[in-house]
Amino acid sequence: MDILYIRPTVQDDLTALNDLFAQFEEDESVYWDFVDLRKSPHYPPHNDATSPVFVAQKGQIIGCGCLLPFPPCPAFSRSCALNICVREDKREQGFGRALLDYALSEAARLGYHVAVAMVHMDNARALELFRRSGFLEDGHLPQSAYARGLYQGIHLLHRVVD
Repeated sequence: MDILYIRPTVQDDLTALNDLFAQFEEDESVYWDFVDLRKSPHYPPHNDATSPVFVAQKGQIIGCGCLLPFPPCPAFSRSCALNICVREDKREQGFGRALLDYALSEAARLGYHVAVAMVHMDNARALELFRRSGFLEDGHLPQSAYARGLYQGIHLLHRVVD
């Protein structure tokens, strides 16, 4: 039986991450929840002092996550946005919770005070995971996200991590 490892990304993870992201391109309620690292300054994956990118591996890469400054300005330097995603065929097996626990631990280790999650209005599974993990819902932001030519709403949640 393979053991679940959650670890920082390395260059060799690129193909598996591309495959993982491609899986979400068809799922409108999930795809944009995870910051598409292919379009960010954090791609190819690297880990710096404030924005770690990590993967969950159990034989193969089954999920990933990252922390990003939220928003990237000095007044919010102790707040981070937290993003996780898990392969569709590996959901409901505790891997999302393991990634979330790892991300919260990393956020605290890095000196963040608050982790923020923005969850698509239709992603009930992710919303429930964050709520069960102690995140408090701060509200809804209708039409605040733009993806695939559509304005979409999000749930905004937070959790104190230090």
